[in-house]
Amino acid sequence: MQRLTTTSMRIGIGQAETVTVLPNSTVDLWEFRPDRGTPLANVRASAARAVGAPEDFPSISQAIVEGDLVAIAVDANVPSLTNVVEGIIDALPMNLIGGLSVVLSDEADTETIEELRSALSSRPEIIIEVHDPENREGLGYLAANTAAEPIYLNRRLLNADLVVPLLVARPAGSLDPATLEGGVFPSFTDTDTQRRLRTETLEAAGADDLEAAEAAWLLGIQFVVAAIPTADAQVSRIVAGTPRGIRRLVEHSIASSWQRDTSRKASLVFACIDGDHQQQTWENVGRALHVARHLICPGGTIVLASQLQAAAGRSLRRLTSSESLEKTQSRIIKDRGRDALAAALILQVKQEGRVLLLSKLPVDEVESMGLGAIEHAQQLPRLIDGHESCAIVRAAQFCGIGAYDPDQESESMP
Repeated sequence: MQRLTTTSMRIGIGQAETVTVLPNSTVDLWEFRPDRGTPLANVRASAARAVGAPEDFPSISQAIVEGDLVAIAVDANVPSLTNVVEGIIDALPMNLIGGLSVVLSDEADTETIEELRSALSSRPEIIIEVHDPENREGLGYLAANTAAEPIYLNRRLLNADLVVPLLVARPAGSLDPATLEGGVFPSFTDTDTQRRLRTETLEAAGADDLEAAEAAWLLGIQFVVAAIPTADAQVSRIVAGTPRGIRRLVEHSIASSWQRDTSRKASLVFACIDGDHQQQTWENVGRALHVARHLICPGGTIVLASQLQAAAGRSLRRLTSSESLEKTQSRIIKDRGRDALAAALILQVKQEGRVLLLSKLPVDEVESMGLGAIEHAQQLPRLIDGHESCAIVRAAQFCGIGAYDPDQESESMP
C-alpha cells in the first residue's frame, strides 16, 4: 500500500465547489473514482442516435404500430434528464403514436419537473406525470409474482403498448435493484411494496433483483435506454436496446468503473454526492452511505459531502428518538416517506461509527438528526488530521460494492 506524502487531491462538491486536500506524511490517502469519461457534447443528439439504432432491437419506428400508446418511464436521477428525454422523443415516429406519456419517478424534484415541462411546453399532446405511489387510482394490478406478492404499477405504464424505461446504469451491489433488467420496479410501484422492500434492502442490497427482473418481464419490457454517468455526474454515454443487449454492451464496464472494492478500508471516508440539484436528495444520501459503510474501518468516520438542501422528513426526525434502536428502526421502516431508507441506514451506521454531513441545511437541523454538521467545504481537509487512512469516493450515489477483482482499479493518485 503506497503512502502519499505530496499529493494534491480534489474533492468535487456537486458542480459548484472544489476543495484541494494536501495529506500529511502519515496519511494513506486514495481515491475511488470511475473511469473519468468524457461528457457528451450533445446529449440530446446522442440519445436520439442511440434510440434510432438500438442494440438487438429493430428501429423504433419499425417496433411501433400506428395508434400505439407509448410511455417513457424515467429515473429522475438520470443526468441531463431533459436533454435525454428530448432526444428519445426526437427518435420516436410521432406521426404514428396514438399517445405519449413521460412518467417521472417520485424522486424528481420541483426544478427537474419544471425544466422538463418547460422544454416540452410546445408539445401539449405529451402527457408529463410524476409517479405517486400513494395514489391508488394511478396504479393498476399487473400480476402476482412467484412469491404470490401482488405487483401494482403506474397505470400509464400498464396501459402503454410500448414502455421505454430511461435509467441510470448502476452496478451490482448498489441499493437499486437490477436496473439493467428494466428499471420500473420498485420505482413505479405502490407505497406498500416500496415499504416492504426496505427491510430486504437493509438486510442485503439487491435483495429484490429477482422481483425487479420479474416485474419487467411481466410488463413486457423489450426496450431500455440507459445513461452511463461520469464522475462529475454528467452523461458519458447513452445506449439503447433489449435488456440483454444492454447488459452485453455495458455490464462489464459499469462493474469495473462503478463497483467499489471493499477489501481496502479506511478510517475516514469522504462520500461525494456529485451533480446538480436533482442529485442532492436524501435518497442519494442513502445510496452514498451504503457504499461508504462498506469501505470504513470499525469506529471510523464517514463524511457525506453534498449540496443537499431538502428538509428532513418524519423518518429523519425520528433519529433523535429516545426509544430503543430496534423500535426506532421499526417505526422508520413502516414510514411512508421517501426519506425512510436513508434514515434507516443512518441509524444503523451511527451504531458503527461517526457520520458527518456537509450540506446547505442549517447546522441545527443537521445536528437535530444526530449527525455531525460541517458548515463549509474548506473544513474538509482538516478532518484528515488524526486519521491513518482516508478514501474519497466520487459520485458515490452511482456506485455499488463488490468482492475484490484484481482487474478493477482503485486509483492511488501519483
